[in-house]
Amino acid sequence: MIEKDPNTPSENATTEDTTPVADNATVVSTESPAVAADQGAAEASSPDPQTQTSAPDAKASTTPSNEAKPAESKPAVTGPYAIGEVVEGTIIGMVPGGLEVEFEKTRAFMPASQVDSRRMKDISVLLGEKARCEVLEYDKKSGQAIVSRRKVIEHEAVEARERVFTELAVGQRVKGKVTNLAEYGAFVDLGGVHGLVHVSDMRWGPVDKPGDVVKVGDEVEVQVLKLSKDRGRISLGIKQTMPDPWSEVETKFPAGSRQKVKVTKLAEYGAFAELCDGVTGLIPMSEMSWTHRVEKLDDLLQVGQEIEVAVLKTDAKRRRISLSLRQTTENPWDAFASNHAADSLVTGKVSKLLDFGALVALPEGIEGMVHISELAYERVRTPGDVLKVGEEIEVKVLGVDAAKHKVSLSLKATKEAPEAPPEEPAKPKKKRKKPLRGGLASHFEW
Repeated sequence: MIEKDPNTPSENATTEDTTPVADNATVVSTESPAVAADQGAAEASSPDPQTQTSAPDAKASTTPSNEAKPAESKPAVTGPYAIGEVVEGTIIGMVPGGLEVEFEKTRAFMPASQVDSRRMKDISVLLGEKARCEVLEYDKKSGQAIVSRRKVIEHEAVEARERVFTELAVGQRVKGKVTNLAEYGAFVDLGGVHGLVHVSDMRWGPVDKPGDVVKVGDEVEVQVLKLSKDRGRISLGIKQTMPDPWSEVETKFPAGSRQKVKVTKLAEYGAFAELCDGVTGLIPMSEMSWTHRVEKLDDLLQVGQEIEVAVLKTDAKRRRISLSLRQTTENPWDAFASNHAADSLVTGKVSKLLDFGALVALPEGIEGMVHISELAYERVRTPGDVLKVGEEIEVKVLGVDAAKHKVSLSLKATKEAPEAPPEEPAKPKKKRKKPLRGGLASHFEW
């Protein structure tokens, strides 16, 4: 019988001896999974000398053990700073793939992906600047620290967001800096958190482009309009920090008054004109001229032109003001009605031929209508059979309706009516020879 060597460790002793190895294995687990797998494979392939000498027979030595053999640990790479520690340094140079940062105790590498929370096209702009960075790890080969400026920026953004949403309230006025412009508004930095000033909240009057009101880098005072912490959005307004000019429009611009305005915009239905900063009125197409219809506003008005208008109506609640350009001049229809009574004669020029008559240009710049039935005493097939465009004629005024801007004229009334043909004597009625049949006879005497 083979006796056991007393120096051979027992199964219990083996378990106790492997305890510190397990602790070391926990430390090694911070390495990459690929490295740990390679180390485990190497340990499994190398035989244990103690296991070979202590095996009682070949059968026992080849039997696989149910207990996993712990991998041999390697000391973790460390440096002067702990993993996760935030330190401040200076960016001193560019290296392949990132930047080099110098700290008080060491130099570190900052990958380009860890420079900022947003992608930077040119990271060289940070050379020479101070930077707060978080230590991510130490390189296993060189022992150099790998740091991240992006982590610090993201942590600070979260803290700033919590602080701003805690301190802000709807209606509060704060100061911020314009950081970016878009088609729909401007973004303002409120101290780590950005809010949006919509283009409609930049000023009381219309705004074509946000750049017409603010520029990037401007310090502005804004009012908090809406807060949405869940969505991380803040709505701001600049015009709300200023007095509302519409509160005084009814006293400053009463109906019937005349005002100097500046044309700001031309549209198909009229022109917009600014009475004062933030107050804009509309001149409809129907209020452009007394006598003719304006087809193109460009022929009459230009953006930036200063003109005089008459205020027709003011509605402060709806923020609307109706203006008139034609009412700054005398109404020619009233002047024509006072100078040309009914049955008076007036000279004009044929301006247009229509299917049902002709238009005649009259003094004071107005037009009258000669209906086809008033062209001649005889029947007229078309107005072109009697008149031509540009022909000067004398007509009689039949009536004037200044309110409806209508003047009725007659050409035939300026001429004597032709004599009517003599009437033929009436033929005697023939007597009925035979009485009517059916019903009552016409010769029945009651």
